[in-house]
Amino acid sequence: MCRTLRILAVAAAGLAVWATPAIAATHDVWPGQSIQAAIDAAKPGDTILVHRGTYHENLTVRTSHLTLVSWGATLQPPATGTRVCATKFGQSDFPGICVLGKMKHGVVTSRVVGTTIQNFHIDGFPGEGIFMNAVGDSRIVHNTSWDNGGYGIAGFFQTGGAYVGNTAYNNGEPGIYLGDSPEANYVVSRNTTWGNEYGLFIRDSGHAVITDNVSHDNCVGILLLDTNDPNLESNDITQRNTVSHNDKACPAGGDGPALSGIGIGLVGGTDMIVRDNSVSDNSPSGDTLISGGIVMLSGSLGGGAGPTGNAINFNHSWNNAGFDIFWDRSGSDNHFFKNTCGTSNPAFIC
Repeated sequence: MCRTLRILAVAAAGLAVWATPAIAATHDVWPGQSIQAAIDAAKPGDTILVHRGTYHENLTVRTSHLTLVSWGATLQPPATGTRVCATKFGQSDFPGICVLGKMKHGVVTSRVVGTTIQNFHIDGFPGEGIFMNAVGDSRIVHNTSWDNGGYGIAGFFQTGGAYVGNTAYNNGEPGIYLGDSPEANYVVSRNTTWGNEYGLFIRDSGHAVITDNVSHDNCVGILLLDTNDPNLESNDITQRNTVSHNDKACPAGGDGPALSGIGIGLVGGTDMIVRDNSVSDNSPSGDTLISGGIVMLSGSLGGGAGPTGNAINFNHSWNNAGFDIFWDRSGSDNHFFKNTCGTSNPAFIC
């Protein structure tokens, strides 16, 4: 994606992982105090408890096993961004909360692990709401991220962890993103996304479970993309999601073609399961490469190969523009079983 080079540069500034101590402390932060100062003072295993109020800060986390919990705190951008993320991304592009491990030449050398971020409202940052790189076993729970210039919540080079119960809306790029994580082993569950470029975007990430999410009024509700990473076996499960009215229009750009009116899009990928999703009323409002409820296409669109060994089963797809389910017949060993839909191409999918 367009931010990858900057992301790799930021990741190089991360610090090494620490061991969790036997005794943990809680650091209370009240309006007028600095959340970042509490993070800097914390040791692995500590909790930073941020009380209700508005805080004009951007935060950087480089210590493992920290828990950041808010009691209704809102995080908004300061007049001038501070710390490593603002330095590396620049003042026009820094995120709200930044969790950084350590990388060298695009390879993770140490991770920040065991981070929990819970119940923050993150509003109006020029970059991401929450940005993570080279992390492990993170828990991003019940946060609201909106009106940010980049992604709402984004993680790269991750292993283990979950996005649960978050809300991401009106962000300039995907609402919730998981990328470049071949062994993600990640759960993306009960999140709500709307008004973003893509609601949920899973890119080159394997062994993820995307379940019970609601995605509406984006350009694309859920996008699963494999760009032919040689280390990736997708094995993702996308199930029980409600995907409707994704009719926002995203124009063509450096990241790809114009897209609008797609419920669930699969581009390439291997051994993925898409089952028991409800997909309805997705219709384009502008130029688009294709539209439809569930769309499976060749990975050549993203630099990858044809979809292989995927199972599209027990989905309910109706009233979508184009086709309720569409497959361009690329790839091999793909299976469609007991889907309920009105229109499909090929016809046997319904």
